[in-house]
Amino acid sequence: MALNIWVDRNGKVTRVSQNLDRSTTTSQALFNIAKKAAMQCTFTAKTDAPAEQVGLMVFVFQLQ
Repeated sequence: MALNIWVDRNGKVTRVSQNLDRSTTTSQALFNIAKKAAMQCTFTAKTDAPAEQVGLMVFVFQLQ
């Protein structure tokens, strides 16, 4: 599952969307799990960074 993430200069993830070009699944259940995890992430704050930066997070789910 690949997600586009938007991060503010305080290091907080502000929104996410599924990157369908990079994902290997379209499962809504897996998207919800990945989105919840991504929204809980924080990055190092940088006051001189752009107001919003875009990145990519990739989650690998394994069947157990």
